[in-house]
Amino acid sequence: MTTNEDNIGGGENRRETRNDGSRWNLLVDDTLIASPGRHVKASVVRFQAGLTTDQALVRDLFSPNDLLIDDDSLLDLVEGNVFVSRPVTECCRDGDHGSPAKLAWFVDDRFEISNRPSQTGLSIRELFGLPADITLLRDHESPDDLPVEEGDAVRFEDGPVFISRGDSGHGKDITIIVNLREKKVKPGTITFEKVVELGFDEPPVGGNLMFTVTYRRGPTENPEGSMVAGGNPVKLKERMIFNVTATDQS
Repeated sequence: MTTNEDNIGGGENRRETRNDGSRWNLLVDDTLIASPGRHVKASVVRFQAGLTTDQALVRDLFSPNDLLIDDDSLLDLVEGNVFVSRPVTECCRDGDHGSPAKLAWFVDDRFEISNRPSQTGLSIRELFGLPADITLLRDHESPDDLPVEEGDAVRFEDGPVFISRGDSGHGKDITIIVNLREKKVKPGTITFEKVVELGFDEPPVGGNLMFTVTYRRGPTENPEGSMVAGGNPVKLKERMIFNVTATDQS
């Protein structure tokens, strides 16, 4: 889902709402609205939510206090990305600002509400009930969506929007880097022999060749290490990096 300031009605505020790489969504009355970034003008949100002049935009707190937001305010979604509409006559401009704001986390355009800005990959998976064969990735504006392992720290300020991908045999291929080149492979595990095969367009030949395989940026179970011929396969992770070298022992 690609959004920019032009298609959300905020082109005049392009510099202020520039995205930092992670996608940002917000809710107004439980309706998902894609934001151009972490910062967005209240007038943009009002327009996309279809609010009328007698409706106020209010940041939803874990509190009965409804504080009216001026149209020219620049909203920082880190301070809360859940909003509701209220009749203007029922809102005030002053009140208890110490109440925690509701935070909406998103996976595949589904959302769950929390007041905890610090999560883990595991807690996000549990919050959305993701099965074990699903890979969780932080959704970025670029094609390089970042995999999130169960033990990874997940901060709301880094972006609350994620996508999931099936890791079964029928799932999409993932990208790994072998000798600085991108290779598409099936998710799951990979053997030493397969990595060596992917490491060369024309594999070197010779009776005394020895291949060495090392890897890094792997999953929590095997973040880095080496592989040996005939050894156990290693679990893969999106954008995992492998290095294959061939040495002539003669």
